Amino acid sequence: MERRAQLGPLLLGLEGMLAALAGMLVALLTRRALAPLLAVTEALDRAGAGDFRPSTAAQRPPAGTEAARLIEAVDLMAARLAERERLAARLAERAQAAELGDLAATVAHEVRNPLAGMLTALGSARRFGESRAAREEALDLVERGLRQIQQVVQTTLDVHRGTLAPRPLTREDLEDVVRLVRPEAERRGLRLELAGELPEPFPADALPVRQALLNLLLNAVAATGAGGVVSLGVRREADGTLRLEVADEGGGLPEPALRQIEGGARSGPGLGLSVVMAQLARLDGRIEVDSRPGEATHIALFLPPAPEGAPA
Repeated sequence: MERRAQLGPLLLGLEGMLAALAGMLVALLTRRALAPLLAVTEALDRAGAGDFRPSTAAQRPPAGTEAARLIEAVDLMAARLAERERLAARLAERAQAAELGDLAATVAHEVRNPLAGMLTALGSARRFGESRAAREEALDLVERGLRQIQQVVQTTLDVHRGTLAPRPLTREDLEDVVRLVRPEAERRGLRLELAGELPEPFPADALPVRQALLNLLLNAVAATGAGGVVSLGVRREADGTLRLEVADEGGGLPEPALRQIEGGARSGPGLGLSVVMAQLARLDGRIEVDSRPGEATHIALFLPPAPEGAPA
């Protein structure tokens, strides 16, 4: 009895050791069995964290196993994601370069337009400099052209700085645009007219309206032959919308230009028309075209008044 009493604690200790060894063996076998799954989980975690590097040899399960094939699939997915990110970065760089190119082209186009009028005015001043009226008209046109260029440059800066302060459209704005285009019309032997009234300022941002009309009028002048008439009409509709219509006696719009207008595209074959569409989008306006091949083209811009409380 005494010997059994002494063996009891020993047996209990041996059982405890065996139980601990069994637990360690189970844990080891379990970890070994789960190792491939853990490797796949780690690979997915790395990819989710943005680390698209392939798994190292130490991180891969034995070759030929299902887990190894899963790791290969994860590495392939990570490689494709990495390539996709590199492609997205390149596309973003190209888009930014294209946007800067468009901006530069638009600014150059808007500056070139008043420059052409000023050069014509200087030519007139040289030919008719003895006339005080001719000198005054030429100087007036040069001054207005310079102010137009100043506005384009300032607007470009303000738009990118977010400091642009819109102002309402006035009759003087329409007269300025016609005055800037008139020298080119006279050089081509055309008559340029402004029809209609705008007795009160219209609550729509004046500068994009001026830029759109300037481009439309220059296109109309370029399309109309000598002896023709180009006109800018203005009228308030019954619903408060402002209708601005440029009419010419050219041969009608080319098919690509018509498709560009009908599709509402802001880019296309003609930079001038692209500027018009972009400015019209800024104004929440719409455009209608009546183009008769071989006869004439009427392009009407419909501008809604700015909402109450919005800067006009």
